[in-house]
Amino acid sequence: AYGYDPEGNMFEMEELDGKILERGGYDDAWQELDHSMWMTQVAFATPDIEKLMRFYQDVLGIKPYRKSEIIKNSKIDRITNLTDTDVLAGWFKMDGQSKMMEFWQFRTPKTEVFTGKRKASDLGYSYSLEVTDIQKEYQRLKSLGVDLISAPQQVGGFWQMYARDVDGNIFSLRQVIEANSNYSIVS
Repeated sequence: AYGYDPEGNMFEMEELDGKILERGGYDDAWQELDHSMWMTQVAFATPDIEKLMRFYQDVLGIKPYRKSEIIKNSKIDRITNLTDTDVLAGWFKMDGQSKMMEFWQFRTPKTEVFTGKRKASDLGYSYSLEVTDIQKEYQRLKSLGVDLISAPQQVGGFWQMYARDVDGNIFSLRQVIEANSNYSIVS
């Protein structure tokens, strides 16, 4: 199922069983409180899917696992509330299960080019990627020419830094400080 938040951002709702949630680092309180929603993917609309996916292939160090061309698909039309959509799509798997980065380039109607420079306070969202060595990743992204907003900073129980992708979307890298943190998929 798909929905929209008050700012008009589309989100997708999916369901997983408890064993998969536990492997992903969710504690028992998640099931005990009967939560029925969690994040499984981040999706981007882009005017140039090849350029954006090349950027993320470099940043993530992995290849996309799937690409697709979707033309006049009634399900996509219903999900997006558009007509006669023509979409190029691609996905990166972020784990062995359900976490994905999804990319869509609408050819009909055409995705507009964003020409500004987003600030962290702008309408929309950012997302985080967990890393095990933020200083090393910061230097690697710097050498790739990534638009870095900040160097790693300690924020609560994390080291965190912000950057922009080639479309201007803001993302962060974060590393937990305490090795056994419940907030880390690595621990």
